[in-house]
Amino acid sequence: MEKRIPYYDLLRAVAILAVLLIHSLNAEINNEISWIVVLVRQLINFAVPLFIALSGYFMVDKVFNAEYTYKMFLQKQISRVYLPYLVWSLPYIFVALYFKGETILNSLYKLLTFQISGIFYYVFLIIQFYIFFPLLKKMTNKRGLVIATLLSFICCLIFFFLKLFLNIDIPLIIYAGNFITWIMFFILGMYLKRNKVSLNNKTLIILIFLSLILELIETKIHFNMLNNIGEAITAVKISSFIYSGLLIILLLKENMVNIKTSKFLESLGQVSYAIYLNHLLVLIFANKIVKLIFMENTLLTQLLVFLITMVVSYLLCIMIKSIDKSRAHKYLGI
Repeated sequence: MEKRIPYYDLLRAVAILAVLLIHSLNAEINNEISWIVVLVRQLINFAVPLFIALSGYFMVDKVFNAEYTYKMFLQKQISRVYLPYLVWSLPYIFVALYFKGETILNSLYKLLTFQISGIFYYVFLIIQFYIFFPLLKKMTNKRGLVIATLLSFICCLIFFFLKLFLNIDIPLIIYAGNFITWIMFFILGMYLKRNKVSLNNKTLIILIFLSLILELIETKIHFNMLNNIGEAITAVKISSFIYSGLLIILLLKENMVNIKTSKFLESLGQVSYAIYLNHLLVLIFANKIVKLIFMENTLLTQLLVFLITMVVSYLLCIMIKSIDKSRAHKYLGI
């Protein structure tokens, strides 16, 4: 087994913290738009792209042969994400049945279609990358990266125009749960594992800053056209993909691996998948507790919800892991 490199756990920790922050922040505070939240949201829209790029980065070197077949690969990889999904779905189903009044049949349908909670689109998404991996691996070159980038951009444009001109409310599982939307990041991760990018860090930082400005401009345009701040700040837009792609190129450069991390962030990164699966349930209760105590919605209360969600979700994983590490890993993704 290859030695675990702390830097990549740091990246997973940063990505999961960004996910938690995205779900904790609300751009509308007391019926007014908080442009500070809008700015922060654009800064952290790299969360899912980074997770996907890391998947491609560590998967590209897998080789299938008589001893390790494609079927064996699928059985191993899918079970690693699907079993924890099933187990963590149970408390969400309980909440849906007893607090939201959903029927068992409807909950079963949502379980089968990865819609028990909005965040579970990611499980369906990553399974698609596993299934199409042999085909995607052939795109690990400049031409493949360009094609993948164009496909992702086209998806962004299609979804935007469907919302703008046809007023179609596209389900999350469709626009975020299909692998074509995010394909550029999986291919980018694989490409960066095998190829060096000639851009130096200073140039990349300048490009990242410029792409962030572009992202803010597109967000404002989307808001003016759609009149919906939630739609405008989404990560699924071309400028956000450009920003995330450039940031990923910087983060996955070889000279970044030696950056010092902390034991806490390493540990957080190691249980990031389990936190992803359980955090929304924790966040719901954290939100209710904070609102009950402070009786108001401010940026500070939202940050407090984020902090509570992060701490409780992490400690829950660590406690379960300490009881039975092997079963926790197999059934809960810890």
